[in-house]
Amino acid sequence: MAQTLLLRRKGVIGSLSVLQSFSVCIRLFRESYYSEAGEGARGHGQAREKRKSKYAQYFRVLELPDDSNKETVRRRYIELVKTYHPDTNKTPSDKFSEIDKAYRALLVKFKEDSAREEASVGEYGLYYKGDNENIDEDDDETEYPDIRHTAPQHRQYLEYGGFGYGTPAQRQKQHQKYRAIRANEAVFEHRIGKVTAEYENRLVTKERKTIKKHSTRNQIERLVEDLIQESMASGEFDNLSGSGKPLPNRVDYNPYTDYTTHKVNQILVEGGFAPEWVMLRKNISDDFVSIRSQLTTKRRQMGEPPFTAQNMQDWHKLYEKLEKNDVQDVNKKINNYNLIVPMLSSQMFQFNLKNEAKKILDMDAKSLEDSC
Repeated sequence: MAQTLLLRRKGVIGSLSVLQSFSVCIRLFRESYYSEAGEGARGHGQAREKRKSKYAQYFRVLELPDDSNKETVRRRYIELVKTYHPDTNKTPSDKFSEIDKAYRALLVKFKEDSAREEASVGEYGLYYKGDNENIDEDDDETEYPDIRHTAPQHRQYLEYGGFGYGTPAQRQKQHQKYRAIRANEAVFEHRIGKVTAEYENRLVTKERKTIKKHSTRNQIERLVEDLIQESMASGEFDNLSGSGKPLPNRVDYNPYTDYTTHKVNQILVEGGFAPEWVMLRKNISDDFVSIRSQLTTKRRQMGEPPFTAQNMQDWHKLYEKLEKNDVQDVNKKINNYNLIVPMLSSQMFQFNLKNEAKKILDMDAKSLEDSC
């Protein structure tokens, strides 16, 4: 019995000694942990103070406090630039270059702050790549030795395309809703594209039919014109009444107008009404006939070549008379006609008396008789 008590006493003493040793270890661990945390906090505070002092001079250049945000810096920079820009400030000074340098340095600071905030987001927030290539690695090692930590990326947060937040079940529901929205957008875009394609196809088909219709009509008109010319050349129209005689003195009508418009125009013309350009064209044609008739009559009076000096003198007198009077008048009419005619293809060239006189002068007796 005494031996049993002695053994129990020794066990209790041993347990106490183990507890004492364990408490000592815990105390040492706490001291070590808090000392390291304090050193880390002090190191971070020193780095922050160093960084703050690094950019303090730039804030002083812009006349701003050290805790100013990016928008405040931008507005102050614009105000100072308006004041010290060389185009507005005639006094030579380096103030503008100092302001610009300070503003660019502070932009780098704000960019580094933004990248650092994105890289330090926790595992239950949004995940960023945390690219820090633009931040100097030496500055990271010296100024921020404790920010070397990367949030753990658990396997469950790599599923569902990295979309959503919360528990896996919540993220799954969010991902399903997101896929449904994307599918709805894809269907809508497909339907819009299909409707647009059908509308464009209808327009293209309509335009193609219109072009084909015009092309067919032009081909038919060309074929009919070629057949008429061929028949005229072969003499198939010589047996018609009025063959070889000029067309009746009337206004030409548009064959493509409807019957009502055609009859209205016919009534107006028969009553003495016609567009100004139509009547002017008729007068110009009459003047052409009159000038050619005078030249032909004179040429017939001169007889066969060679011509005498008196004949050539009379010919030149007639030429000068026509050039001063009739040709000038008809050319003025042609100018007025070209200004008012509605169709570009119906415009006329000036009457060339020199070419007409030379052509008639070179004609023989038989050609002169045919021209009559």
